Amino acid sequence: MLANSLACPPMNRMARYGAGMLLVISALGVGLSRAATNDLDEESTNQPPDSPASVTAAPPVVVELPATTSAVPPVVVEPPPPEPEVEAKPVRRGAELSQAFKGSRGSKFGLSAKQRSLKIPDKAARPKRDKTAWRRTLEVGADSTGGNKDTLRYDVALTAQKETERHFFWLKAGGRYGKSDGEKDTENSEVEARIERSLNERTYAVLDGHIFQDRIADLTYRARANVSLGRYLIRTERTLLGAELGPGYVREKKGGTIDGFAAGRAAQYAERVLLSNLLAWQSVEFILNLEDTTVFFLTTEAGLEVILSPNMSLRFSLQDRYDSAPAEGKKQNDLVTTTSVRWTF
Repeated sequence: MLANSLACPPMNRMARYGAGMLLVISALGVGLSRAATNDLDEESTNQPPDSPASVTAAPPVVVELPATTSAVPPVVVEPPPPEPEVEAKPVRRGAELSQAFKGSRGSKFGLSAKQRSLKIPDKAARPKRDKTAWRRTLEVGADSTGGNKDTLRYDVALTAQKETERHFFWLKAGGRYGKSDGEKDTENSEVEARIERSLNERTYAVLDGHIFQDRIADLTYRARANVSLGRYLIRTERTLLGAELGPGYVREKKGGTIDGFAAGRAAQYAERVLLSNLLAWQSVEFILNLEDTTVFFLTTEAGLEVILSPNMSLRFSLQDRYDSAPAEGKKQNDLVTTTSVRWTF
């Protein structure tokens, strides 16, 4: 018993010592494992930027996409590009013009549509048509007075014009008839043809013919033909000034006598847009007998044209015809005023 009692304490001490050693070893193992884990974490965080470890260890970039109700991405339709904005230009009176006066002639010396630079507003522009087609204009006028003197006069004229690349054709036929206090005091008629050929922007050649008769002035007929060269001296959006000069021939029957002679012709005309729908014109034509310079004819004209609609206009004109050698017993001057409506078709 004593021997057993003496032997027990050493065994208990060994057991206690072994248990303590196991606890220390276990604690060391846990500490070493934690240290190893920390060392690995530090190495992964301290890798250089271009190393594979740093690329794989970098946190992922999260891109937020708009939520959709379908796994298929939506189709994005690009809107059409906006049209470029055009800066509005300030409107000047009589300057922003278009086509309405292009089909009319202020006077018989006026410009063709291609030659004319005058323009008027789009609101008065005539409907588009074939530029090479014939364009016709009917002009009808009437005026009367009552009281101390009763007068009644009628005017009618029909014109046609056609334009090609370099040529312009113009035809006119018209007449005037009137009575005063029941007696005929006006009876005349005329026919005119004109061909123009453009030579350059400002110069053109003209071949024209004119036949006129006035029974009140005892002029059975006066026929003339001329070749002229025309030139635009001023040609702007609102103002135009031109002149024509050339030789010709005149044959007439006046007071029962027939005469024919070589003649020279000079013509001047001017047009100006006063308002957006108002045109004023003035013209002078001088025919001189080259064989007897005391014989000449002078025709002056001035007028206004107001655009009423795309195909209709109102015209006021004043014309003076002067014959230096009238028939016996007749006056040299004939003054004619006309108010008429023009319809283009």
